[in-house]
Amino acid sequence: MSRFTPSKPLFKDSKAIDNYVLYNFGQKPTSGQIKHYWLSIAKMYFSVENYSMTAEFLFRLILISPQNYEALELLGTTYRKQGQLSNALEYYERALSTPNAPQTLAHDAAELCIQLVKKQKEESEIKNLMTKALYWIERKRSLNNNKYDPQAVQLLQKIYVILVRHAEKQLDKRSCLKRREGIPPVVNIKWIDESVKDLISSEETLIDPLLHILLTKSLLKIQDYQRAWKHVMQRRYNFVDSLEWNTFVKTTFPKYKLEATIDNQKEPLHEPTELIFFANDNVVRLSLNMR
Repeated sequence: MSRFTPSKPLFKDSKAIDNYVLYNFGQKPTSGQIKHYWLSIAKMYFSVENYSMTAEFLFRLILISPQNYEALELLGTTYRKQGQLSNALEYYERALSTPNAPQTLAHDAAELCIQLVKKQKEESEIKNLMTKALYWIERKRSLNNNKYDPQAVQLLQKIYVILVRHAEKQLDKRSCLKRREGIPPVVNIKWIDESVKDLISSEETLIDPLLHILLTKSLLKIQDYQRAWKHVMQRRYNFVDSLEWNTFVKTTFPKYKLEATIDNQKEPLHEPTELIFFANDNVVRLSLNMR
């Protein structure tokens, strides 16, 4: 059961398909005819980009056969073509939930979640969509020898960026309200922290220094210096050959050196100076190698 790919249209336009359907099935097709032929007819309409008729035939088929994977998938794709992303996600998820469904749509569902979250302002909706996206990526991974394929890695990177930037916005909002009214708003962003931790601990994202630069910048922006320093120290040997990472540490962290302390104590760490020297050496080495 493979994903539907439109082929060259059998009919030149929708009118020709209308005539074909009327001639072969009349005004009142039987349930048997709908069950056996309506998917093929829907594909014909899809091939000539008549999405309203595609949906009409698929709805009648799904009414009789609600677990029809191909019909649900094609209806989701039809909505996606029309820019109706919420409806597209609904039918992709229904298709993926049918018995013995192939998981070819899992990444498509995750991508739709990512696209939809950009339009959301409610915290609950953002959390719901990001949780769904991660679920579909992990579900595909579980059927792929627990390995992320290249598309999954790209999706995880997109989710990572959204989560970190959303956390920044929420913390900025909380800080602003605290200054104005003296109390922080009730904003729960613990789920963001947990999701980010899961992402940066996976092998495929661990090797991408740009994601870690983004996270560290966000920690510095919200003045969480202790976590920023801790994160940089944990990654010092992961990215010894990354010019971007070492340049970032070299140029960014000298001014934050006095902010590095042990577990909120006053005693400063000795590692920051060593860490900056280490990054300087790496930048020189990598720059010479590039020449």
